[in-house]
Amino acid sequence: MLKWQGLNEPETHQCIAEREGDWITFRCPKCSDYVRRMNYKTGEMIAPKRYNPYRHTGMHLPVGIQADMYNPN
Repeated sequence: MLKWQGLNEPETHQCIAEREGDWITFRCPKCSDYVRRMNYKTGEMIAPKRYNPYRHTGMHLPVGIQADMYNPN
């Protein structure tokens, strides 16, 4: 699959999500120091404080949900 990257758009890195208690942790396999944490009960977010030139994205689906059947819209 080809991805079109605009001239001013940052490269996007796909993070790997893992649940740890009430927290979902997103880690970037390309940026070893990039870790974002989100508490799914309270909505609290802990994000890296230093600048990172890349856009990071990720998704967490609880066990038992079929990703190809899930549509949040």
